[in-house]
Amino acid sequence: MATFEYLHIWISAAEDVDEEGEVPYLHESVQGELNGLGQEGWELVNMTPHWEWAYETMDVGDAEVPYSMPDYISGWYCTFKRPSG
Repeated sequence: MATFEYLHIWISAAEDVDEEGEVPYLHESVQGELNGLGQEGWELVNMTPHWEWAYETMDVGDAEVPYSMPDYISGWYCTFKRPSG
């Protein structure tokens, strides 16, 4: 029976908002990290985004109602596996 070792890491995907209000997405960095682990024999089995949320309010009648929505992905939680031994 095959056995595996697992690696669970965080890969940063974005930096703070820049002067224009944009979020620089570090796609070359993310791709480089994934490719580097692949070259070491690690297989990506899960990649889950971590969202940063924007908080706003909207007027509903005479009240201001708070709400939130996903704004941008700040990083990825990744799980890899490779045969052990």
